[in-house]
Amino acid sequence: LQLVRYIKTDAYPILPPGDFKFTPGMKVMRSSLGAMSGLQAHIRILEGQFPKDQNPPEGEALEVVISQQMADYTKFKVGDIYQFAASKGWFLKSEVLGKIPVKIVGIWKPSDPEDSYWIADPARYNDILFIPEKAFAGSVNKNIPEAVFSAYWYFVMDGSQVYSNDVLPLLQRIHVLETTAAEKLPKIKLRISPV
Repeated sequence: LQLVRYIKTDAYPILPPGDFKFTPGMKVMRSSLGAMSGLQAHIRILEGQFPKDQNPPEGEALEVVISQQMADYTKFKVGDIYQFAASKGWFLKSEVLGKIPVKIVGIWKPSDPEDSYWIADPARYNDILFIPEKAFAGSVNKNIPEAVFSAYWYFVMDGSQVYSNDVLPLLQRIHVLETTAAEKLPKIKLRISPV
């Protein structure tokens, strides 16, 4: 049994450091900040390193790793610093919710794209700026109101030892889990169920 947590912000612009003014027709990369438990053990760092498992000191950039595909597409490099600009209507009348400087410290690709660790095809994570969970809980939540756009918890389970006389008790426990979870988090959904 393996528990995996995945949490991310909404997608916001990744801007150059300093003052920046949007002009019509300009292409701006949008990305989400995300954290995934156990990620470091399931990726290969092609260049650079994995972010330090800590919140950066006040005023310093948040360390992130980007996928090889994002690096190829954007030409972002290890050592580059950008601004993650969480905002509403940023391309019209920008209401900035929070800016976080981010520093690219590594470029990754999955060690094994077929590993059951990945709840979805690893390519779905290509546009995520990955950070440690501690940094998401600290720096991101501190600097961006309502930072959590989506959060997933999933278990990788081995069902080979479930037999026919185990089915009814298992179904009852799943029902209790769904009911209890819905009471605590009304918007929660069980997307993939052993049922």
